Amino acid sequence: MFELLPNYFFVSSLIVALFMGHIAFYLLRIPDRSSAAFHFGMAILWSTLISVSYAISAGFYSPPMIMPRWLSILAAPLSLLHGVAFYFHFPMPLHQRAVRRFLWAGYGICIVGVAVVGMAMLEAGKVFVFNAHFWDSRTPLAQRWFSYLTLSLILVLVGVGTWRTVLEQGRYRLLLAVLTIGFATVSVIPGTLHVLNLNGLIERSTYLTTYSFLYLVGFFISIVTYINLSRDRSTIQMRIVIVTLVTILILLQGVSYLWLQQREDLYDLAARGGVLTPAYERTVERPRESQRNISHRSYTSRTDADGSTHHYVTYISRVGDQYVERGFDYLEYRRFIAHSGFFLVAITLGAYLFVLVGFRYFFRGALITPILSIIEALKSMRRHKYATRVPVHILDEVGYIAHYFNRMARSIQASRRRLARYSDSLEEKIKERTKELEATLAEYKALHETKQELQKYATDLEKRINEQDLDEGRETKELHLPGERRLVYSSRAMEAVIDRVRQIAVRQEPVLITGETGTGKELIASLIHQLGRETEPFVPVNCAAIPASLWESQIFGHSRGAFTDAKSDFPGAIAEAANGTLFFDEIGEMPLEIQPKILRFIQERKYKPIGSRSEKAVNCRLVFATHRNLREMVTEGDFREDLYYRVNVLEIRIPALRERRTDIRSIVQDLVAAFQSDGRTTVTSIDEEVMDLLVGATWAGNVRELENFMIRIMAQAQQSHITMEDIPAEALRNGSEVARLHHTPISHEDSIPEYDLAVSEYSRSLIRSALQQCSGNKSEAARILGISRGKLQSQMRTLKMDD
Repeated sequence: MFELLPNYFFVSSLIVALFMGHIAFYLLRIPDRSSAAFHFGMAILWSTLISVSYAISAGFYSPPMIMPRWLSILAAPLSLLHGVAFYFHFPMPLHQRAVRRFLWAGYGICIVGVAVVGMAMLEAGKVFVFNAHFWDSRTPLAQRWFSYLTLSLILVLVGVGTWRTVLEQGRYRLLLAVLTIGFATVSVIPGTLHVLNLNGLIERSTYLTTYSFLYLVGFFISIVTYINLSRDRSTIQMRIVIVTLVTILILLQGVSYLWLQQREDLYDLAARGGVLTPAYERTVERPRESQRNISHRSYTSRTDADGSTHHYVTYISRVGDQYVERGFDYLEYRRFIAHSGFFLVAITLGAYLFVLVGFRYFFRGALITPILSIIEALKSMRRHKYATRVPVHILDEVGYIAHYFNRMARSIQASRRRLARYSDSLEEKIKERTKELEATLAEYKALHETKQELQKYATDLEKRINEQDLDEGRETKELHLPGERRLVYSSRAMEAVIDRVRQIAVRQEPVLITGETGTGKELIASLIHQLGRETEPFVPVNCAAIPASLWESQIFGHSRGAFTDAKSDFPGAIAEAANGTLFFDEIGEMPLEIQPKILRFIQERKYKPIGSRSEKAVNCRLVFATHRNLREMVTEGDFREDLYYRVNVLEIRIPALRERRTDIRSIVQDLVAAFQSDGRTTVTSIDEEVMDLLVGATWAGNVRELENFMIRIMAQAQQSHITMEDIPAEALRNGSEVARLHHTPISHEDSIPEYDLAVSEYSRSLIRSALQQCSGNKSEAARILGISRGKLQSQMRTLKMDD
């Protein structure tokens, strides 16, 4: 018949079982738990069964067979198997298929091994271990070999934990290091002590006492670390309960040890003092030197004549010259101890239930419920219920949080009211502003229409001026420039340009000369220099011809040894210009990375050669020229906006040759006279029909194209007078500007081409010429052609010119 007689080993094992069972239950019930949490929970669950088996074996008399001992042998390796699996799943799963196979193999080996040990235990019978009041089987050899398997799994567990710790980084490395220390505390030391106990090197009581303390401390460290740093986060209530529970249980374990030790000392005193009646007395031999403390309590077993075995608590005392052994019934001894043991069990269970239920209820009312109220209020605010308030019963820490939450909610509610009022007024203002914008838009449309009319009027006026200039036969004017160059013109448009040059030639601000390719921008720059600083150097810089890697060296100069190829000092263009004029031609081609340095040079009027430590001041005049639209380049990010405003201080726009057709006659006549004076041609005059043809052409390349065309004509002329027959047939076949604008009427004998084909070919050539002149800019090409950009794009799609 089994009788529960709680002693210290029963109480300590019960304390450990209550704590670990609570933790295992919690881990296995975490919502959406990870695989790591499952294996952690299973490891603690099997460890709980070990503590339960120890409690049953130590607390019952007579023993419940050998089932508890067999259960502890089974649970130990299975707990370690799940500990290894935990490390392979935390913080992220690794080798899941291999771990699954490892678990199945481990379960198989453990079940087979436990079956073998169990069979040996059944055949060998049972034995009572007095020093721990523990029932065991008479199979130390089988258990010893199985303990070696368990110890091997302990080493694997610690090795895998160390490996994962080294593998991870940051906070996970710290977390795994703490977990490994915790697992080592509950496995390495108890496992080693267990092996020493089975080999008879330490007593069973030493192992059980150390085991109970280390399991509480080790698993407490592991679980607190895990629930605070892993993704399987617990509630505040659970963390408080765990800390409180382990604190109370550790205190109870210490109290139990001292209390029951005092109870056993009381029994010793009563037995030695003659208060208790011994079951037997007998004379024994003189104790050995190692047993001089004859009053120490010991245990023994005696077999009666009927073959039954009884257990006794014995004391040896000296009576005269003899030594007498008095034996007291072991069951009565256990019952004497159990009087306090039952009281301690009741205290332990009561403390556990108090923490689990009462303590939880206390924290729910004092902490959890107010926090949940705040959370529900936040959820309500998320649903736009800003009138929600949290009741404040006491101004503790949580009460202050609720108080300031209510203040925040009132502030948000008031702000929403003000925002609603402001929204109403804002809506009215938007309506008023919309009406104003509509009126402004109508004015803008009217202004746009006026602008179009003015542009049309300006175009018509320009045509009339050109026609008037042609009819008047204006006098040709000539300006001599440095380098034996001349500027020939007769149109009023160029007169306006020359007047503008005379106005700004003596000023110091930068000048931007704009105009299409071939209009003579460099000639105007030379004229500015001649009128302003004729005695100083004029240094032109072609921005399109300098490689990006040589820009700084060419402009700012360099010192000897500044870079690999710097064999000597080079002053640079700025130093060469000195107090004269520095002309940047085609400023739109300047590399974007050089522009900030040019900007600083323009602002500071200082520069530093490459390799030099000192800055140099300069007083040169800056003139820039471009055929590109710099404003559009700024919009597209190809030209710095701040540099554009520094460059475009004084602007001179040179009109295209088609806008000053009277200059065509003057330029052609000057070219013929110049070539005749140099003896490079025999041409002395040009037929008026050819002259009209030249004046009527659009000349996309402007003066440069006109000069090149006239050079070819004079080079191929066979007589002194140029007629229509001298115009190259190749130019007519290639659809050049001259051939395209040939206004010779078609005679009846000529073959008339198909109308649509001729119109399409003419339109395609005209659009292509405009695009070439504007470097592909469709907006500028549409402006030149006098049509909108949309109409240009539509016409290009019709003519299949989209590519």
